[in-house]
Amino acid sequence: MSDQVTPLARYFAYGMVVASELPMPEFEIYTGENSADLTISVLEGFASLDAEAGTQFTFGEDVQHLAWPTVGAFTIYGVNRIDVMREAGVEDSLLRLPLIGPVLALLLHLRGLVVLHASAVGFGDQAVVFMGDKGAGKSTTAAALVAMGHRLIADDIVAIDVSHPQSPVVVPGFPQMKVDRALPASFRVQNSVALEDPVPDFPKQLRRLTAGFSNETAHPGRFFVLDRGGEPAVAPMAPADALKSLMRFSYMSRFPTRPRGPAEATRQLKAFAGLSSSGSVRRLRLADDLERIREASAIIRSDLLL
Repeated sequence: MSDQVTPLARYFAYGMVVASELPMPEFEIYTGENSADLTISVLEGFASLDAEAGTQFTFGEDVQHLAWPTVGAFTIYGVNRIDVMREAGVEDSLLRLPLIGPVLALLLHLRGLVVLHASAVGFGDQAVVFMGDKGAGKSTTAAALVAMGHRLIADDIVAIDVSHPQSPVVVPGFPQMKVDRALPASFRVQNSVALEDPVPDFPKQLRRLTAGFSNETAHPGRFFVLDRGGEPAVAPMAPADALKSLMRFSYMSRFPTRPRGPAEATRQLKAFAGLSSSGSVRRLRLADDLERIREASAIIRSDLLL
């Protein structure tokens, strides 16, 4: 019997080379020579979580623990390692749901990125970011625009590199979208394949794009807070409201109990203030009829002066 260690599968997402024991069909395969920025390991055994305790988050200086009963537990060590332990009988597709959602978002935050619960598509060489409350249509709007030929940058998690404050960039995520099953046929993303539903009756369909995505970064052109109903239109926001909107739709607002030291709080506030200071945060009203998304696309182009 060979004593060789089977190499981990290697992927690329959010600017990171990811070596993973868990198959990650949502991510792109990485064939380069760079060493891994992130290692994902699947631990033996089962998590055996207390269902009555509900979701469990435990935060520390270098170790973060997140657990979902009926799914599994995830431990982030520093900024380069995630250990995963599944609940008994949980399939990979369900285990990946929190992993490429809240767990990945927290890791990106720890790595110094600004992380928004949003979707982003490319308009020319600029990124347009869609924010909004649950049900506002962030992913649906992005999917419709991708079907019209725009490039997907990220869906659900938008990460922004602000290491150069005068020139921030949106970092591409991975070529997957959560598509509303009621999306009109004319706006279904054709160059994509359906992925396995993580649970029966999952409200959206997970689709992996086979075209219309690249790993090129883009400078943020606009951050749009979505409203629905009425005629499509763009409206400016007061600077204070723009700042509040970016902070409100930060993915970190999902972790209200996580302690933040003065340095981290200051870094985040400066980043949000910088992103909102140029008047780049606007309101975008969309018609309820998704067939009119073409009008919104034209309005966005005009607002960007493309």
